[in-house]
Amino acid sequence: MSRAYVVDASIYLPLIIILGDKLVNILYKYRFHILDLTIYEVCNVFWKKHVKLHKISREDAIESC
Repeated sequence: MSRAYVVDASIYLPLIIILGDKLVNILYKYRFHILDLTIYEVCNVFWKKHVKLHKISREDAIESC
């Protein structure tokens, strides 16, 4: 029986930043699962980085979400 891992926003966000597009394949390969709320939490961080902090472009925020 293979293992499945549940990943919350504190892990998922750095993985998105570090791995980018490669993350999708890794998530399937190692059977990572995220909660529905994790998506909102992570996208909120990218929104803040764009709107409030002006650290990333709108396009980067949308692509990351």
